[in-house]
Amino acid sequence: MTNEHVDTDVCLVLLKDIIARWPKANDEDIETYRVALGSYLADSFEDVDLHNRIEAVASISSIERTNEGVQIDFYDVDECLQRAAFESLRESEWRLKSLKFQCPVCFGEGVNDGDECDMCGGTDWGAS
Repeated sequence: MTNEHVDTDVCLVLLKDIIARWPKANDEDIETYRVALGSYLADSFEDVDLHNRIEAVASISSIERTNEGVQIDFYDVDECLQRAAFESLRESEWRLKSLKFQCPVCFGEGVNDGDECDMCGGTDWGAS
């Protein structure tokens, strides 16, 4: 098994562990989750991502090693496409950098009616 496969496998297991602890539909206290998930999160993780409610990983759309780390696109149980980005602190030690939903306005295109998407700010993921 190559290092790339080991990295993606480790991040997939880590993603499932994180989602099991992720804030659910009626949870309001983001600070509690920030503390509870702290060891899983990169220093650059933005707390706004904790407002993205995900019950569980339903299926994996893609998983790949990138120059920045590992990126996993997956569908949640509500059939929303999500993207988890992991960065490596050191060999085989990964942290969640971001967890965003695919923009429901531009559907990952960054453009809506010929202009930069107002919802995601042209990033394709999350809300700006």
